[in-house]
Amino acid sequence: MGQRFYATLADVYGRPPVVFSAAGMGELAGATVFIESNDPALWVRSTEPRLAAIVSKNALRFPLTMAGAPPIATDDWPYVYHRRHSIPRTYLTVSLIVLVLALFLVRGKLEPRKASTWHFFFLGASFLLLETQLVSRLALYFGTTWLVNCVALKAVLLVLVLSNLYVAQKNPARLGPFYVCLVLFLLANYFFPWAALPFSARSIGILLSITYAVPVFFAGVIFTSSFSRNEGKSAAFGANIVGAVAGGLAQNVSFILGMKALLIFASVFYILAKVCNRIQSAGKREVRPGLKSVIRAA
Repeated sequence: MGQRFYATLADVYGRPPVVFSAAGMGELAGATVFIESNDPALWVRSTEPRLAAIVSKNALRFPLTMAGAPPIATDDWPYVYHRRHSIPRTYLTVSLIVLVLALFLVRGKLEPRKASTWHFFFLGASFLLLETQLVSRLALYFGTTWLVNCVALKAVLLVLVLSNLYVAQKNPARLGPFYVCLVLFLLANYFFPWAALPFSARSIGILLSITYAVPVFFAGVIFTSSFSRNEGKSAAFGANIVGAVAGGLAQNVSFILGMKALLIFASVFYILAKVCNRIQSAGKREVRPGLKSVIRAA
C-alpha cells in the first residue's frame, strides 16, 4: 500500500512525495506520512536540517521506489486496496450466489426459449451497468459520500418518471431511434475526454450528469414501452430482475478493464436487447398470418 501511494502521488504531481513514518502517541496508532504539493518550495524545505532529520530518523517498512509497486490507482481504476487487475474471489463468489438466488426466486416464470425473455434480461443487465457508471463517475467530481449517492439515485428515478410520462403522452410506436441514440450517447461518454475540460470539478460533474441523464431517459422509454406491450408481465419482470443481477456480476469486469469499460458492455447489452426485440417482433408477424389461415379454414 505504501508503494502504491508513493507511486500514485509521484504520477499525479510529477515528483515523488516526502515520506516518513510517525510513531504512535497514546491512543493514536502509528502512520506513514506522505507530503506532496505543486509548490516546488516543498522540496527545498525538505532538505532543511530539521525536516531532513525527521525523515532520516523515521525509517519506512517499504522501499521508496516505483519499481515493483502495484498498479497505481486512477480515476478509471480507483481500487486503492486491491493488489492487481483481477476480480477478487469474494466479489465473484457473492455475485454468483446472488445470481443463483435470483434464478431460484423466479423459477417457473422465466421462459428462456422466448426472445422476449432475453430482451428484458439484457435491458436489466445494461441498465444496472449504466446506473453504476453514473454513480461512480459523479463520485469522482463530487466525492464518494452518502449524499452524492442519494442525489444520483434520486436523479435517476426522476428521469425515469419523466420517461414514463413521455411514454404515457406520446406512446412511441418505433423504439429503434431510441436504441440508436442511447448507444451513441454511451459511446460518446466513453470516448469524450472529460478530464481535459478546463472547468472546475463541480462544472464538469454537472455536465456529466446531464450527458448521463439523456441515456437514462432513453432507457426508461425503451423499457416502459416494451413492458407495456409485452403480454407476459411476470416473465418479463422476472427476466429483467435476473438481468440486473447478471449486470452486477458483469460489473466485476471493471476490476480488470476499468470503470469506463462498463459503458462498452452496456452498449453491447442494449444492442443484444434490440436484436432480441427484432426476433420477437418477427415471430409475432409469422404467427398472425397463421392465425388468419386457421380462422378462414374454420
